Amino acid sequence: MTTVQPEAPTAALTQFVDKDGIYAPPPGTEYVYVLSDYARAGAAALGAGWGAESGYLGAWGLIFQTGTSDRVSLGEASTLGDASVRLFVDSEGDMCLELHHQDFAASERYFIRSENLPEFHPRTPDDMTAWGEAIAAAIRLHYFD
Repeated sequence: MTTVQPEAPTAALTQFVDKDGIYAPPPGTEYVYVLSDYARAGAAALGAGWGAESGYLGAWGLIFQTGTSDRVSLGEASTLGDASVRLFVDSEGDMCLELHHQDFAASERYFIRSENLPEFHPRTPDDMTAWGEAIAAAIRLHYFD
């Protein structure tokens, strides 16, 4: 497993160091988006016929088919059926995918390798598009025939 070092605060963020030298930015300053936003970006990258919804407090997201997707019309079939894909970060800090279905327990977990993710934290909608493409690529890899 590759250990990713946290980014050093930029000059603009160093203003959030408190009197004790602790970096303490206000909420939404360091990380603009919650994980369910990443799920929505992944669904958008998958194309028409895909949607996403937020998990509790945006801490995870579900990506699901809403109908016939663009990928199916191109001859690539999803193996999801009625299930959705849960996007989350595990206790070791890895971005993960697993099947989520109300009638059965979670399936095998897939890690999205850090080298397959953008090398920046998203701060703009365009940044989120890049992350969405990376998440969609991982879903295609694991859940498409």
